[in-house]
Amino acid sequence: KERAGMQRAQIIGALTAGEWKPDQYLRFAATASEEETYNQLLNAFATDEQRRFIQEKLQSQTVLDANKVRDGALANTTKLDSLGVEAPRWYTLQTAKVDVLKEVENQIAEGLLSNVALQRGGAASRTVVSIVEVLCVVVGSFLLSFLMARIITKRLGTLLGHLGDVARQVGDEAVRV
Repeated sequence: KERAGMQRAQIIGALTAGEWKPDQYLRFAATASEEETYNQLLNAFATDEQRRFIQEKLQSQTVLDANKVRDGALANTTKLDSLGVEAPRWYTLQTAKVDVLKEVENQIAEGLLSNVALQRGGAASRTVVSIVEVLCVVVGSFLLSFLMARIITKRLGTLLGHLGDVARQVGDEAVRV
């Protein structure tokens, strides 16, 4: 959207003069190239639904007319007489294109905000599940340790009882000898 606004100003100056000034064409061509790069990135990261919306908006007659003038300006590196458009008409066309791009920007922003809200809700629920899982592991470990300690203590008690019996028998035998 910003690049389209910059192109609007760049071509207005050239249309008014009837030709490109030194370096003016290069700045315009760079801005047009940046716009194309941004469009490609947007399409690469957009959802299918967003891509359909973008294509629908960019196929409007106003955008197509503005792009035709822009492409003509790119093809004419010196004189702009052959474009067949006056500066006020170009300004109107490109302003309408900027408005369409603003609609696209708003649609993408709304999609991002709703996606963030969904992700935030999902992250909160995943955090709660993780906390519950950790608590279950800690409580389970505590119970398992407690049960194992009881079993070991009980067996040691039984073993000590048997050792006491053996010691008494050995002691009785030792006294008899």
